[in-house]
Amino acid sequence: MKKKIILVGAALSLAIFSACSSDDHSSTSPEDDTLSSSSSLTLDDIDKLLGSSSSTGKDNPASSDNKSSSSVFKTSSSSGEKTTSSSSEKTVESSSAVVIDDDGFKRAACDMQSDEGTLLALDLINEKSIKMFEAFSDKDMEAAKSLSAEVKPMYKKVLDKDSKNCNAQLGYAVASIVDLANNETLRGLYDDYKYWYDYGIESVAEFTTMLADLSKNKSFTKIAQDALDKEVAPMVDSAITYMQNIMAQGDYILNIRDGEYIRELDNSEFGVALGGLFATKAAIIMATSMNLEIDVKGSYDWINGINGMTIGKEEPTQAQKDFIVQFVKLVGLDGTFTTIYTDRQKAWKTVPSLIDSAITEARVAFQYSLDESKMKNSQDNDLYVVGNGADADVSIDDIQEILDGLDTALKVTRGTYEVKYRGQTIKIDARKYFENVDGIEKFLPYYEFDGSDLASFNFIDKSGKKTASLLDFMDGTLSFLDDGEEYIVFRDPSFGGIFPEFKTQADIWSAVRGADDEEEDW
Repeated sequence: MKKKIILVGAALSLAIFSACSSDDHSSTSPEDDTLSSSSSLTLDDIDKLLGSSSSTGKDNPASSDNKSSSSVFKTSSSSGEKTTSSSSEKTVESSSAVVIDDDGFKRAACDMQSDEGTLLALDLINEKSIKMFEAFSDKDMEAAKSLSAEVKPMYKKVLDKDSKNCNAQLGYAVASIVDLANNETLRGLYDDYKYWYDYGIESVAEFTTMLADLSKNKSFTKIAQDALDKEVAPMVDSAITYMQNIMAQGDYILNIRDGEYIRELDNSEFGVALGGLFATKAAIIMATSMNLEIDVKGSYDWINGINGMTIGKEEPTQAQKDFIVQFVKLVGLDGTFTTIYTDRQKAWKTVPSLIDSAITEARVAFQYSLDESKMKNSQDNDLYVVGNGADADVSIDDIQEILDGLDTALKVTRGTYEVKYRGQTIKIDARKYFENVDGIEKFLPYYEFDGSDLASFNFIDKSGKKTASLLDFMDGTLSFLDDGEEYIVFRDPSFGGIFPEFKTQADIWSAVRGADDEEEDW
């Protein structure tokens, strides 16, 4: 029989990671009569447990002048062997950083600062959390949502009493993200989008009907942006803060009783979760910072004009011309589409560093799991086992391949990288995109357009002299690929520094045509 646990670390993408581990990875634990079933656990039960012990840390063997909550090590020595403290019957690793009970259950020093009532309450809440994750794994969303609504305030109760307890911080961070499934605003959005997804959009007309339906009293983009910014972002920020504290412990571990088995969470899970949260924050900033309004006085009917449009084949119909006119108004020099809201520009520029953090934390996690695989008995209770043996869930080669991929991704986020395109090697600096707050303005060629009709759209050179009409390219009189270099002049050949080696117009068109001179249907 296989056990599944899913730890959730990102909004709108609940499963940050999922790990399967066969039962023989876990140590058995005898039933403890003092622990009642977590399925019937209530907030009143938590209140009683939290009030049953004296103040935090008193008479606690782990709460001493020598306590070290900044670093928790699973392996205490270079040999990886466990040691036994001469002053206690409990087996410890790394200077009492991890306490192991007689049944093999471990507690980190960060948690051992709490009193017995708090620890017992957390054990029971953790068991209830497992049921929540299993519900998600089984796609039983109603049960998962119900359990998350119960678990979140329980962890909050513990945090209110003991704000420094790492288990409570971790549990509350994850439960908060999971509990977004109960958010009425998000559920309403989900139901609306799901209706149209199930309906199946098969035409432009149906697409514009969907946009109008989703818009209600605001544009559909603004409704979604407000929900992400006000409902999701604060939860993600809070979760990041808690998860960063967990990672700052050095090597924090959390044991959870899962029936007769003990499951262990460590940096191989926490790092992936934190990385997922950073990635989610970056995605939220990208989605909420950009002006994506495409309605015209609340209507999306203008989009229908794209029906049947071809480029370079025939002159557009009037409806198609009207579509192009409106599109140019949206994305042109005076347009606002894809520009960054003034109050979001500072956040927009942090996206590259957030992506870097996401990749870095994920790399820490996978490196941790690889290092663990080299130490005897270090994965006995882990959610997944890395190795080359018969009991391994993931091979060492697979982990190394992931690490290599993450290293490549870090190079991309930290500098220029090379891509192959039509027989050429082109250098790209993606970070430069996030230095731009003016939408696609830097990417546009020189042109003139009075907004009246498509016939008034003309390409011009830097001095303002007309070179060609857009209609010449639309009806096939001119070809973008063959004639573009002669008639179309871009404002910035490097496109805001994204292509650092593009210095001239010729560099752009050489890249467009490709070194191998392949034919393209433009």
